[in-house]
Amino acid sequence: MGAEIQLTTATISRNACDQPLRLDSHGQTEYSPAMSATLTSTPVIDALMAAISCLSREEKEVLVERVQGEISDEDEIPQWHLDILEEREELHRKGLDQPMPLEEGLRQVRERLHARGIMAE
Repeated sequence: MGAEIQLTTATISRNACDQPLRLDSHGQTEYSPAMSATLTSTPVIDALMAAISCLSREEKEVLVERVQGEISDEDEIPQWHLDILEEREELHRKGLDQPMPLEEGLRQVRERLHARGIMAE
């Protein structure tokens, strides 16, 4: 399409529609304000949004699905964590867990964090 997008430096000479990019008064690329209403603007996001604005609806839907797939992969709970939860649930089912008042649990957590130098007293 003739677009030149360098995301590492977030510079673009033309957008994906092969139109010159317009810059706003802050030097940011212009695109639909509705698209950016919930985004924190960065040069990379501006470059991506300028290119995305030229995609068809179908292409945007494919892009959204792919991005959501990337995000959901990052949000997966590690197996070791699931194993610990399963072990704790089993102890609870067998009546082998040691319930304690919330205040006592918080005190123990604070002591452990303090011992590791993560939290001041």
